[in-house]
Amino acid sequence: MKFWPVQMDARAAKLRRCHRPTEGHSPAKQVVVSVPPETSHNMIAYYLQYNGALRVAKTEAHVLKLLLNNFAEEIRTKVQKGFLNREWVTDGIWIEQRWLHAAMWGALIRAIPDGYLPLVEPSISSDFKPDLVVINDKHEKVAVVEYESSNSSDERLVAKDLRHYEQAILEYKGRENHPGESAWSLPALWLLISTLPNCPVRGWPWHGYNRDSQYCKSVKDRAARDKSPLAYYEPCLHEACKMTWHRVSAALGGTGLEGVQLAWANIDEQRLRVMNINGQPQEGEAGRLEFPPVF
Repeated sequence: MKFWPVQMDARAAKLRRCHRPTEGHSPAKQVVVSVPPETSHNMIAYYLQYNGALRVAKTEAHVLKLLLNNFAEEIRTKVQKGFLNREWVTDGIWIEQRWLHAAMWGALIRAIPDGYLPLVEPSISSDFKPDLVVINDKHEKVAVVEYESSNSSDERLVAKDLRHYEQAILEYKGRENHPGESAWSLPALWLLISTLPNCPVRGWPWHGYNRDSQYCKSVKDRAARDKSPLAYYEPCLHEACKMTWHRVSAALGGTGLEGVQLAWANIDEQRLRVMNINGQPQEGEAGRLEFPPVF
């Protein structure tokens, strides 16, 4: 591990209890942040912004960027070797026998950063078995990950995935649910990854969920969906993320969610990009977290 001395502003003052001060400096002026050796100076602000909150798995919030960067690299490598191409996300033929889901699921498992262990389909509750749960060497859950292929990147992102996330987060409400566990911590990352190209697609199924007016658009239009699945679903997903985060925040209170990220990322026909964090669309160069083209 490296130790970077970082000037601490008022927002970082709360980190004093989580990071020891650099020798010879006042704790009110400077803190020490532990980061992986490959981390650049540009990520220090990222650490200061998200790490160290009470009852959130400490030093884990950077997993979002590390995981997605590794995931994008896994996809690019398989594209370069001829295993994958952009038709895997635009042509419904790759949904058959769950090839697309299986390929991306495997890439996600290989993308888990060093120092963490992926648990494949563990039981969070009787009706919720996410694709991956990531734990650290203290056996703390630090990330929950769901991936949806082109077969299920639809109303189920709201009706199933976000609903499961909301229920699972709310089950952590209050220390009374974890008696005697002084180190109780809420997973820092709840990541939902969709597959929604921003271009015409073909052979995509039209399930019962797609016709259910309870979720997303009240008037369903398969032709509009096939013209650009991302354009069709993006407004609905931003609103669903916003409302989910609002309900969770209202139930748990702001302090109980410090350092937690409810993130929606998307794979389109070219790239992997973070679309929304904690109900806020990630727009513009300042807010965008995206990775070099994967296809």
